Amino acid sequence: MTEYTFYDPRYPELLINNFNSQNTMRWLGAQLTDLRPGYAEVTLPWREELTQQSNAIHGGILATIGDNAGGYAAWTLEPNDANMLAVEFKINLLG
Repeated sequence: MTEYTFYDPRYPELLINNFNSQNTMRWLGAQLTDLRPGYAEVTLPWREELTQQSNAIHGGILATIGDNAGGYAAWTLEPNDANMLAVEFKINLLG
């Protein structure tokens, strides 16, 4: 198994501050709850405003959270001036 290290020793503080500066994540109530080299966990508390007709969090909101977590996981292994951008991703949701 490959052992990864943070690209920049100032991580995770810089990336957590960056995450916390995102208006969308703040509005959703999302938090970056775990950040390790090559790994990021974003949690989102259930709120009625984020649900669809079946009272589950809307798939588009979940995709947004997954996209954000993947970007921060990748960023842990890149220079802090790198800019992460998802070109393509797939999400499968089970109901």
